[in-house]
Amino acid sequence: MLLKHLYIMSLEYPGSGCAVWFGGEELRDLRCYISGFLSGMSLGNLSTEDDDAFFNWLKNNGYFPCDGWDRFIVDKTGDGETAYLKFFEILNKYLFEQQPSWLVTFNMEPQPSPLGERRSKDIRNVVHIEKLKQLNERRW
Repeated sequence: MLLKHLYIMSLEYPGSGCAVWFGGEELRDLRCYISGFLSGMSLGNLSTEDDDAFFNWLKNNGYFPCDGWDRFIVDKTGDGETAYLKFFEILNKYLFEQQPSWLVTFNMEPQPSPLGERRSKDIRNVVHIEKLKQLNERRW
């Protein structure tokens, strides 16, 4: 649930514009947001299995050293804005490797903005749509 939420937010506010949702330009704000989101899911007895798989993938691919994924990304990129871009690049890499069913389904037809039509009638990323079409030709 978290990954879908983050993915949709990245489409609404591409690049570092997502900082609007998290309260600041520092990646630790995103870390706190994620921690709170996962805590809320846990309190609501909602499954975090898909999200846990992402964090395991981060560890297995060297993106999650002992001091945490957010510190690692900031150290590699040097600033908050670039760190946001790097985080969503990593998230998209994971999503396209794993191709959760919700990602494929989401990109099969137009998706209006959750914020209302004033934002966009279709928030999908054209590059993502084409990539998923190529990877899943039989489904489309």
